Amino acid sequence: FQNENEHSTFGVALKGKEPISEKDIPNKNLKELEKLLNISIQTFLCVPVISKADESLIALVCVANKTDGSRFCPDDVHIIKHCFKYTATVLTSTLAYQNERKLKDQTKALLQVARNLFTHLDDLTKLLREIMQEARNLTQAERCSVFLIDTETEELVAKVFDGITTDNNEPQSEIRFPRSHGIAGHVATKGELLNIRDAYSHPLFYRVIDENTGFRTRNILCFPIQDEKGCVIGVAQLCNKKTGPCFTAFDEAIASAFAVYCCISISHSLMYNKVIDSQARNNLINELMMYHMKVTQETTP
Repeated sequence: FQNENEHSTFGVALKGKEPISEKDIPNKNLKELEKLLNISIQTFLCVPVISKADESLIALVCVANKTDGSRFCPDDVHIIKHCFKYTATVLTSTLAYQNERKLKDQTKALLQVARNLFTHLDDLTKLLREIMQEARNLTQAERCSVFLIDTETEELVAKVFDGITTDNNEPQSEIRFPRSHGIAGHVATKGELLNIRDAYSHPLFYRVIDENTGFRTRNILCFPIQDEKGCVIGVAQLCNKKTGPCFTAFDEAIASAFAVYCCISISHSLMYNKVIDSQARNNLINELMMYHMKVTQETTP
């Protein structure tokens, strides 16, 4: 469960730091718990674990269905709190270590990503494919789409696709839509990351693509790709977290860091292609000038 509010399954325990039982949980949320735990809940108890150091909430301990069939009582709350009185410090130290290790692994992964991206600066199509693949790997997503902004038409443009084909099962050539359209358009306009847990319940979700392709979008993580001035040059949209019910705060953090490398590599690739095009035009002009000079010399008496 993420982004719990005071009226949600664990909202009361999170906000008030007080134990809750099955009587405090709405029937709808209780059904969600049964589905998540794959059991039929008869009795339930959720006890917050509070840090002695700063009174912050460390964890929620949840137990269900007493073996003797009775309801949980204040003595059960006392036993749980007493157990974690001696283990809370170990728990916080372990969590801190895991977070540090996760951060270290993330840094290594991003450095490797940077090396991979910068080997494709001469080919924008290959670069975009590499970005899509790395984004999927970093966040454990099923699919990824990258849209670049066409500043002349104010449209979002995708030329590289992940699993999308035409009616003839051929790769899609290009997709264009207004910059303000859909979830990607909203992120491109606002320049803010958007993490959507249920795509079909979001008013901006454009379900026609799902209907045309047969793909079912469950959740979305969409983030802007911004240059050093804060201007959005593109948008990446990830679909369907493979290792959980939705994208997490950690996925948001790694996507934001990844976006920096995306911007640098895409900007340099676009600049590189402009330079190559400019050189090609200059070479053509020089050849035409040399040709006309040669013709002029040959025709001069």
